[in-house]
Amino acid sequence: MSESLAYLAGVLDSDGFITIRKHSANSDFSASLTFSECVGVGQTSDAAVTLFAEQWGGNVKLRSRKADGDWRPMYYWVITNKKAAQCIRDLRPWLRVKARQADLVLALRTSKELPQGETRTVPCGIRSRALNPAIFAARDSYFTAI
Repeated sequence: MSESLAYLAGVLDSDGFITIRKHSANSDFSASLTFSECVGVGQTSDAAVTLFAEQWGGNVKLRSRKADGDWRPMYYWVITNKKAAQCIRDLRPWLRVKARQADLVLALRTSKELPQGETRTVPCGIRSRALNPAIFAARDSYFTAI
């Protein structure tokens, strides 16, 4: 198993990405932002990309260009949030190039796993609480650093 994970970590280091997405949590309240862990791989062959999907779920999608040119079709696999964090946790011992990004994503996941009573402390309506500004600042710093 560890040999397979080491191989997949190498693929992720060379042909993948680890990032944090910041987006509106609710279209009615654009000031309400949330942060999502994201990991993905793209290659012109589906062999290694399919191994990621088999290990952590998600789908492999084929993207091709409509215009002629010297661009080949690419197979992509992307997962987010808890699944992405688990993938990164599993591969972290072997990551070299993307180790810093992996650590930032894992720090975000740790922050997101805190009880809501500790993170949502600012009253913002009837029976509702907003994310504590210090927690938001920490998550935003992970996003900026990545």
